Amino acid sequence: MGIHYINPKKLKITRGQPRVDGKATHTDFMSPSILLYAPRADGSLELVGVENLVFLNAWKAAGNLAPSMFAGRVWDTMADNSNTPEDEAHRFEPHHDQHVYFKKMANAKDQLRPFNPNVTCKYHKSAHQAGDAKNNPTTWTTIGGGLRTAVFLSAPIAVIAISRE
Repeated sequence: MGIHYINPKKLKITRGQPRVDGKATHTDFMSPSILLYAPRADGSLELVGVENLVFLNAWKAAGNLAPSMFAGRVWDTMADNSNTPEDEAHRFEPHHDQHVYFKKMANAKDQLRPFNPNVTCKYHKSAHQAGDAKNNPTTWTTIGGGLRTAVFLSAPIAVIAISRE
């Protein structure tokens, strides 16, 4: 999935703990609310895609009854299931989201799926690994399926890192 750079203004973030919540109903992919990066071995980041996210409560309050669609594909719905050890919503309140990856894949529909096997956080260092635990008190949380997530909320952006364990 990569490192997600979030624009809190577009997502209209209202809180970050215990789960990220907001009032976003933004669906314009010409001006996405989230940029997706893959860390490289040299420490640089490669832009690999974009994402938009709408929080379910805000989406429904705006009069929308069904998830949005993009290129004929219904957006994914993410909500945590409290009966499982995984966090299926990656520390976010329930939401719809749609990823668009730039790299061509064998099956073009795979470019719109939430998990891209060609994108990895193998070279990502969390705030703790980088020695910045005081300013970014975030820990990795296992979310199941061999994945883990870390949320770094600080103005003017927020970063969500999702990585294989």
